[in-house]
Amino acid sequence: MPAPPPTAAWSPVDAHGWPTGVSLERLRGLRPCRFGEVMPGPGEPIPCRPQVFRRPLQWRFGVDWTTGVARGDDQLTGGAQALGVDVDITLRRHLTLGVRYELVGLGLRTTPDNLATTRSQRFLGQVGWRLFTDEADRDAVALTIGGGYALTGDRIGGDGPVARAAISREVGLYLDDANAAAATLELGYTRTLGARPIDALMASVRLGFELGIVEPTNLDELDRPFSTRLWTGGDVFAAPFMLGLGVTAGYRLAGPLHAVASANFVFGNAPDSTELRGLHGTWAVMAGGRLDAGWPRRVPLYAEAKVGPGWVAEDSGLTRATLFDTELGIQLGGCDGAVTLGAVVRSELDGAGARALTGGLALRFALGQAAAPRGAFGRCGHGPDAAPVVYMPTAPPPPPVIAPPSTTTPPPPPPVEGRLDGAGGAGGSSAGGAAAGGQVVVVAPRPQPVVIDVSLGAVFLGGAIEVRIDPRLLPVARLRGVDVDVQVTGPAAQVARFEGELRGVLTREGVRVTGWSQLATSTSEIHAVFTIYPPGSR
Repeated sequence: MPAPPPTAAWSPVDAHGWPTGVSLERLRGLRPCRFGEVMPGPGEPIPCRPQVFRRPLQWRFGVDWTTGVARGDDQLTGGAQALGVDVDITLRRHLTLGVRYELVGLGLRTTPDNLATTRSQRFLGQVGWRLFTDEADRDAVALTIGGGYALTGDRIGGDGPVARAAISREVGLYLDDANAAAATLELGYTRTLGARPIDALMASVRLGFELGIVEPTNLDELDRPFSTRLWTGGDVFAAPFMLGLGVTAGYRLAGPLHAVASANFVFGNAPDSTELRGLHGTWAVMAGGRLDAGWPRRVPLYAEAKVGPGWVAEDSGLTRATLFDTELGIQLGGCDGAVTLGAVVRSELDGAGARALTGGLALRFALGQAAAPRGAFGRCGHGPDAAPVVYMPTAPPPPPVIAPPSTTTPPPPPPVEGRLDGAGGAGGSSAGGAAAGGQVVVVAPRPQPVVIDVSLGAVFLGGAIEVRIDPRLLPVARLRGVDVDVQVTGPAAQVARFEGELRGVLTREGVRVTGWSQLATSTSEIHAVFTIYPPGSR
């Protein structure tokens, strides 16, 4: 058999001296490392923040889905959908220069049985300005203007120039020291400048990556919630006749009462139709209130009601309607946000009253301390003004060695012998004076190690949603006095952090751990596997 190729030795730091698998956000608040200071060994606390290696170019790219309303041509229904691609470079932290491509679909007026659409391709150059609200978290508000050329069918005006302006809210999640995942919610206005101009108001959801990021200026500041009252979230509607997306912002007024505002789009749902059809749809902007019941304790209930104007794209064109949403559901969450699942009913308000149009399930992912369920909100706080405790990664476990099958029977384990003499002791005698000595050999198996698998929690969406079990709640005091090996399994990006926290708890409790290891898995769950060796088993 040929010898396997040599593998590079594992190192806890990368080529730039940054801890492997540790993101820049996790080290914010630590002091900068001094010149010549070396990172500690695997599994040890990180005392300082290394300098970010400057890359030659900071750039990002993203893909977005866009929905909105279009006016200006008599043949349009008013509905529009688009797929967009954005690429830009960043100059001097705030200024961006980029290009954008859009493939736009526009609905045309026909008969209900003969739906038609037309397409438009748009090529734009853009310039933007980013106003950071938290540069280390990649949170910003951005303003963008641009222009280009649109290839459009002659039926609605033909080819011609196009102009665009947009405002967006950006958030990010660092993956290491200079690269991050990025998400953007954008509201844009476009206008074609041909013979028959078309105006469109469009909302976009963009996902992508930002690469080669320069070191943020606020790394010395601890990460704090942006508000203890304001929260934001994304909505997903799902039902046989209600499929759509939306965004919601809320403000906790007092105790269980919130003021809420939402903007959403539902595919193909019009007041006179429950069919999901192509570019037809309903856009709504609504406001109202929400009440947290606070019970049951684990999955508290909430009720919500909102009202506002809606615009419906039908074969006859774009019409206006007043819509009313009622929602009842349950919520789960903590101090970082909440996930709610509710049943929503959408009605139309007119002179005759309210008429139910459609309904379905609404799933909302809310971010912000104020979104916490009522029972958890009172316990939420900023936390101590102390630097974070982050641990160096540890080496991954070696691959398992598979031994070839053996054709011989392994010898039995050595017995543990104990000697018992008859009649109560060695050399004892019976009542008649005759020797009645005897020997009994007791064979006991060698004590075997005990393996215990404990769940430490789970992470979703790269760590954006996290469910955790505090390791201090584990009965670690019972592990004193024995040898323990610990293996932490879970997503590669999260294993080191969970191991570091568990390592700190076991060290404080005086538990002797003879070996640590990590195992990266494709699941979202984090587990700690304890192998306990009783005295005499090794």
